[in-house]
Amino acid sequence: KVLMVKEKFWLVMPRSRRPIRITPMQKLLGEASTGDVATMTWSEYYKGEIIAEDVEKDGVRAIHLNLVSQSRATTYARIELWVEQNGYAPLAANLYVKSGKLAKQATYTLGLLDGQRQVVGMVLYDRI
Repeated sequence: KVLMVKEKFWLVMPRSRRPIRITPMQKLLGEASTGDVATMTWSEYYKGEIIAEDVEKDGVRAIHLNLVSQSRATTYARIELWVEQNGYAPLAANLYVKSGKLAKQATYTLGLLDGQRQVVGMVLYDRI
């Protein structure tokens, strides 16, 4: 189990007495880190600017954004994000660490969940 309080994370292992403090960059399983799956509220932690308002991303009309971290609590220093022009749902992202190196690329799958269109899947590609 993972406990998240603001920007702090703890991992509770079966049969352990005490939780272990972990960082958002630590891996969970495969290529996903704790920070990749714990929260996706980028609007709270990143300042965004529009790079291009009418681009095509995987056959979909999209807006290309650049998000720069405004908090030490974030997993990534910068995110290049493509969102749908209609509805602003995320399509893909390039995730950069503090050094400026591309760490991961993400693609998002949209679907219906509880009758609402939202992200139902994410595929991460490790670029380090």
